[in-house]
Order: sequence, then structure tokens, then C-alpha cells
Amino acid sequence: MSTIKKILVPTDFSDTADNALQAALIVANACRAEIYLVHFYTVLVETDSIQKPFSWNSEPDQEYQ
Repeated sequence: MSTIKKILVPTDFSDTADNALQAALIVANACRAEIYLVHFYTVLVETDSIQKPFSWNSEPDQEYQ
């Protein structure tokens, strides 16, 4: 039987997502697994009449260790 080494926990920061994270932490502790928390979001960009972005000046998000 293989052991769990990594657990991916998607979140929208709701109470339900917090409950899922708590459950994942219990499993991770029992299996000595790593937790990866992920959250996606949409960035709205203004476009001209042919849907070409005007400009995009954004710094990449930092990755936290």
C-alpha cells in the first residue's frame, strides 16, 4: 500500500473550505504528508474594441516557502 505524501487543498476561504483544510491537516499529520493550499482568481484586464489588452504591468506573485 502506498502512503500519502502530498495533499492538495483548494480553498475559496469559506467556512466549508476551512473545514476541508482541518480534515486535510489531520490526514497529513497521520501520514506525515505535506499540505499544498491553492487559491485561484481571475484578473480582469481592460481591452480595446478588438479584445487586445491595453497593457499588462504586473509583478508575479511571490512563492512562499
